[in-house]
Amino acid sequence: FAPDVIAVVGWRRELPREIAFADALKDVPKLLVMDMPWRWNIRCFAARFVLRRYVRRFRGILVHGASSARYARWLGFRPQDIHRHCILGIDLARFSAPQGNGDRTGFLFVGRNAPEKGIDTLRAAYGIYRKNGGTWPLTVPEWTEPEEVPRFMHEHACFVLPSKWEPWGVVVAEAKAAGMNLIVSDRVLAREDLPCDAVFAAGDIEGLAQAMLRLERLPLHVEENRRQVATFSTQAWVKRILSICGACGGNEEMGVKVK
Repeated sequence: FAPDVIAVVGWRRELPREIAFADALKDVPKLLVMDMPWRWNIRCFAARFVLRRYVRRFRGILVHGASSARYARWLGFRPQDIHRHCILGIDLARFSAPQGNGDRTGFLFVGRNAPEKGIDTLRAAYGIYRKNGGTWPLTVPEWTEPEEVPRFMHEHACFVLPSKWEPWGVVVAEAKAAGMNLIVSDRVLAREDLPCDAVFAAGDIEGLAQAMLRLERLPLHVEENRRQVATFSTQAWVKRILSICGACGGNEEMGVKVK
């Protein structure tokens, strides 16, 4: 076992800590992988000091986006060693493939039926939206098989994510790939990395209703929405990872070719 680079996920479990400090691996470049966003609380504040020795073991850090990058800077990583959009690659082709008849209206929410998703806010806002002359339907499936999600997205014009807390929100990128417009709460952190058509304060029912009224009149620019999310594709992700690992390990090819 002679790795060129080791990617170590997090720090809470024993195995990552063992790998970071293992004498047998001390000369192997290591990258920390973290998807946690920055939050101003005791845990994040203390991490800078508690993890100082651990962080020094790594050449760089792979993070989701802007919020995780802020956390990485707080931990002590230099800006040039923080690699954004490197946690995952999304099969965008699955969402961008043409489906349906192309006639798209209506709002869609797809996600877990959990309090933090803000579904109660969405339903209340939709009632106000209809009272104020809104005409689009709202679809909130109780259960959706993953393979059915692209079809749902292609049948609607606007995706609504009213979460009270969303550490990032992969579904935002998926909706973009499907060409949808987007309304998100200000607690959806993917909005810092992807343009959204409307942002409202989490829990603000009136604010969401007004955003829905505006979005009903907003043209749907399918191709532009898809271009905005291209950097999150699987192929783009692979190329970034190989480039980062090659720079860390001194081997640009890393023995892997991207087709």
